[in-house]
Amino acid sequence: MGTYSLADKFATRLMPGFRERMRRPRFLTAMAVGAVICNEYDEEQLAADEISPPYQVYEWHVVQALVKQFRGMPEIIGLPGSDKAYRALNQNLRLNASRYLKTASVFGFHGVYRTLASELDIIDNGRLGEGGDKLIRAWEKDQNLPGFYEKRDGAGRNFKDLLGWAVKEGMNKGEVVRAWSWGHFTTIAENLVPSKIGVQEGKVLYDLIVNNHRGYRNIVIPALIEYLRLNPDTSEIDESSFYQILLKNSDGDLYHLLDSIIAYEAFSRTITNGFEEILFYLSQNRREVDIREFLDLQWVIDGSVVIAKQYKTCLDSFTETMDQLSFQKNFEEFEYISDPMHFTELLIAHHQKIQKNKPPSGKLDWIAQTGNGKWLIRTNYSRSQNLVKPANTFVHFYRTNSLRSFLKDLKKL
Repeated sequence: MGTYSLADKFATRLMPGFRERMRRPRFLTAMAVGAVICNEYDEEQLAADEISPPYQVYEWHVVQALVKQFRGMPEIIGLPGSDKAYRALNQNLRLNASRYLKTASVFGFHGVYRTLASELDIIDNGRLGEGGDKLIRAWEKDQNLPGFYEKRDGAGRNFKDLLGWAVKEGMNKGEVVRAWSWGHFTTIAENLVPSKIGVQEGKVLYDLIVNNHRGYRNIVIPALIEYLRLNPDTSEIDESSFYQILLKNSDGDLYHLLDSIIAYEAFSRTITNGFEEILFYLSQNRREVDIREFLDLQWVIDGSVVIAKQYKTCLDSFTETMDQLSFQKNFEEFEYISDPMHFTELLIAHHQKIQKNKPPSGKLDWIAQTGNGKWLIRTNYSRSQNLVKPANTFVHFYRTNSLRSFLKDLKKL
């Protein structure tokens, strides 16, 4: 229903750098290690395939090592590109651009964690930042790899040389040159496995994440730790409940941001549930349906009563002018609702508008109007169950599930 964009802006303002798909902080360390390994290459330099930058060649080696050593084990749950690596392993083929992720720069671990690595100053334009310097030094001590970062002899120097040579060969060939049987893949995997963050490394990572210059990680994270200690058995965090609690204990800009999020989620839930109830009704009946049949649906009735008030509450809650303008532009039709029929017509029209404006040239509507003015659901969007959720649940995610996964790996839970 076109509600994601503004929700993502709020989430980014609340937790700069974090994205919902982030799960394992060790990949930040892997990126820092890669920045050291690839430091000798120019930013614009590419491998022999003329498409893969040095960090990507390094990533192939790390993913191949982790899959070889921990295939099917929980140690590498959340490893981007693991399915592709499994396939290559089964065929005894080495990773390269065509055997890895299609958009590796977005979906590989460098792509997934890049925004956070930049926010924490671990990576700065592909080079090690101040946060990365602290992280590498801690990792080097934990892994007993003296000489990796600073130029001196030791196990770290040997590790850097062997991985550096592997990446250099990969750059020259445009793929991983070392066979799956290469013994040093084990060394790479043991030093970078996501589940085994060292004590000093973990402390640096946690401090970097909590001591933010922008956003509210320093407030949200300790509050989330306390919330989860009081609710240890919860399988999925009730973000509505958590942020309501945090709102009561907040003030200033954080209070206003949380107030905006909560107001926007109430609005989003109403229009999402209203449309989902229509989709489910069409799915159950599997016939041409007159629009008047939708008027008895509970969320259509209830939504028609509250949506105009929720619209006004959002505008009153938003403190940023651009948020107000964006909200008005996308949802102004919901400012005045007179009855269930009006609400139903606007839900359908809003969905059609969203579909029409999707790049590159629009998408098909999920429901279609027949020649006699009745409605059918397109087969691909048929619902086997009603996806309507309680009014007090969020439609969107605000990073607590990512944070929870991070905190587990950092042994804070």
